[in-house]
Amino acid sequence: MTRLFRYWAPLAVYSGAIVWASLAPMPEGLPEFWEIDKAYHFAAYAAMGGLWVRAMRPKEGLKSPRAVIIAGVAAFLFGALMEVLQSFFPERTPDVIDAIVNGAGGVTGAIVSSRVFSFMGQSRRRRI
Repeated sequence: MTRLFRYWAPLAVYSGAIVWASLAPMPEGLPEFWEIDKAYHFAAYAAMGGLWVRAMRPKEGLKSPRAVIIAGVAAFLFGALMEVLQSFFPERTPDVIDAIVNGAGGVTGAIVSSRVFSFMGQSRRRRI
């Protein structure tokens, strides 16, 4: 039960926040800046990719590339699903470029967090 709350609950809460942000109506009066919008997408899904790796690491082990692959694919598919679901909401606009940026952010976050967790594990072993 502790593992569930410690590793998977943050991912579930964060995923819920992304669902809400992706499907809620856009606030009126916001300027549309293409570059800034894509940066938000990339950062949000990079964090998701990192949370996926964090959730899978205790089970997979620090050296497993499998966790990185699953985390990257899961974040990519989740981002694509959010863009598809936006087509059912009249106040939202789905965008293929957003789906690609979501996936790139998820994969990047998974890779970077994997390297950070590996480094932290190595430095922890050196101190012991």
